[in-house]
Amino acid sequence: MTEKELATKAELNAVLEYLGLDPIQDKEEAPEKSEEDKTLDEIMKYM
Repeated sequence: MTEKELATKAELNAVLEYLGLDPIQDKEEAPEKSEEDKTLDEIMKYM
């Protein structure tokens, strides 16, 4: 991951934590994607 990707991930995790949601997991940690992760992936495509 680039420095920018890591910063974006950190910011997203901070927002998710604020909203009371689970932070984004790295691919190695969470091989099975939940519906929430799939939706987030769809959103991220457009950012």
